[in-house]
Amino acid sequence: QQGLTLARQIGHRDLTSLLLMNLGVVANERGDYPLAETYYQQGLVLARQLQYRERICVLLSNLGVVADARGDYMQAETFLREGLSLARQLNHRERTSLVLLNLGVVANRQGKDVQAEGYLQEGLTLARQLGHRERTSLFLLNLGDIVLEHGNLVRAEVYLQEGLELARQIGHPERISDLLLRLGILAAKRNVTEQAEACYQEGLALARQIGLPQLICRLLAARGDLYLQLQQKEAAESAFREMSHLVPEGNQTLLAFAQYGLARVAAANGQLSEVRTLAESSRAIFEVLGHRQRSAVSAFLESLPHDNT
Repeated sequence: QQGLTLARQIGHRDLTSLLLMNLGVVANERGDYPLAETYYQQGLVLARQLQYRERICVLLSNLGVVADARGDYMQAETFLREGLSLARQLNHRERTSLVLLNLGVVANRQGKDVQAEGYLQEGLTLARQLGHRERTSLFLLNLGDIVLEHGNLVRAEVYLQEGLELARQIGHPERISDLLLRLGILAAKRNVTEQAEACYQEGLALARQIGLPQLICRLLAARGDLYLQLQQKEAAESAFREMSHLVPEGNQTLLAFAQYGLARVAAANGQLSEVRTLAESSRAIFEVLGHRQRSAVSAFLESLPHDNT
């Protein structure tokens, strides 16, 4: 903020644009999406005036990330496709890999797995060529996520373990935490519950330490799922309630996941009226977002006993 004030005072548009971009990153990490979008859009206006195509590319990618966090996947794709086109025109492999990463994430959320894996594999190749260990670990995380979703646990573990090894080598706490989340989910699918809990515990400690609400929420959701698997209803409810209180304003995806978790806790406790309210609200959000989780929530609702009234 101090730098932005000085840059504006001296009329330095390039530096002003760069500072606005960095402020947007900080706001996004805090979960303040409206503020992040404001910073990015202001920075983009200046970058377009300066015809600074590389900066335009990065800002479009960042706007895509914010739109993704809000659950506006169509808008996210619009920003990211323009960013990818610019990156390819510039023959900028690092920027191209970044936009491919974000496009892969957005496609994955919508259940477009073939398209998502195509983006991620191309981006991973570029990241390896560049020797970019941090980016490589992020591609491995997202590829692991896709194959984990399809139940290919062996292949998922290969991706995730390599990603974790890279993240530990470079001392990247956010990435370590995120990879531990996925490895915990993998362990839970194998019914190795003690290993799953150990992954979530270490991941949560790191996420709380660096203060990332989105990551904390996703770890709490996974932990709540594990407790439901173990029929520890009170612990599950505690995890999902804490998650619901920490969801950043505007993050509809995390809100819907929290509601779905609480619906399943209510079902375990026999509170059927509360179950339907929570699950129907969750499904409605996922439907609007076009999120792949809508089918799971719909199946859950259909499995509930019908009222005889």
